[in-house]
Amino acid sequence: MKIRVMESAIAMDLMSSMGGSPTPLSYSELYTAFQGGIVDGAENNPPSYLTSRHYEVTNYYTLNEHSAVPDILIAGTHLWDTLTEQEKTWLMEAVDKSIAFQWKLWETSEIEAIETVKAAGIEVIVPDKAPFMKKVEPMYEHISQNDPELDAWIQKIKAVEDQ
Repeated sequence: MKIRVMESAIAMDLMSSMGGSPTPLSYSELYTAFQGGIVDGAENNPPSYLTSRHYEVTNYYTLNEHSAVPDILIAGTHLWDTLTEQEKTWLMEAVDKSIAFQWKLWETSEIEAIETVKAAGIEVIVPDKAPFMKKVEPMYEHISQNDPELDAWIQKIKAVEDQ
């Protein structure tokens, strides 16, 4: 199957590892790519699947959770250096408090999106993740052997997941 992915070596390797044919394509072109049969599927989180209206031109949505893109807050050094110690403390406290709130909002958004697309007639599939995980093991081995810095980050993420 031709699966739309971001133009990224890792995204393309990931899709190839799972047996798909990675098809880099602009997200803005995805709706018409579904209509024209240019792609058979795409990576999309539930809220984006809903708001992009991709459910209008597809019949299935599979929640395999093969990736998760983190949301991050970045402050430039120029800004950070202008803050007083008190302001830095306030900012960090606000960030800490907002994380749990944002997770709750995101979870609610995901649930609402899934309910809405189901009501529109989309079949939502939740597969066993084990076969997907098995398929990407060679990718992890390749990274481990060829990119120690990236492998170190992967190990850190896996350690958090195991907690």
